[in-house]
Amino acid sequence: MEKENIELMDNPRTIPVRLRFTAQHYEILAKASSLDMSEHRWFVIFGDNIIHCCRSWTGFEVFRAELKPDGDSFVITEILAEGNTKKYSCTDEKEIVKSFTQVIAWLVLQVKESDIQDSKEKI
Repeated sequence: MEKENIELMDNPRTIPVRLRFTAQHYEILAKASSLDMSEHRWFVIFGDNIIHCCRSWTGFEVFRAELKPDGDSFVITEILAEGNTKKYSCTDEKEIVKSFTQVIAWLVLQVKESDIQDSKEKI
């Protein structure tokens, strides 16, 4: 799947979060640029500091987040999540944050969730 084949969110909702990424995490994302993890139902695209997490079998974008420089690391301060329940049924903000964090930590970076959670805010 390529970026031009994804269907962007049609009803994005903003969810505040505080995730921190090291320069090494950023390099992993940048090198991967697009990851097809169909066995886990996800396709992840990274470019221009934006992470797009899409369902691999539909191409629906479910999550979008921007990595912002913060000193020698990067932070995500909000997640956009698909609010159209026909495309993504989860409506609980804590579960949405948990799902996004798991996709990025476990599947993309292959680290523990706590490795990207800002020490000021644990999910």
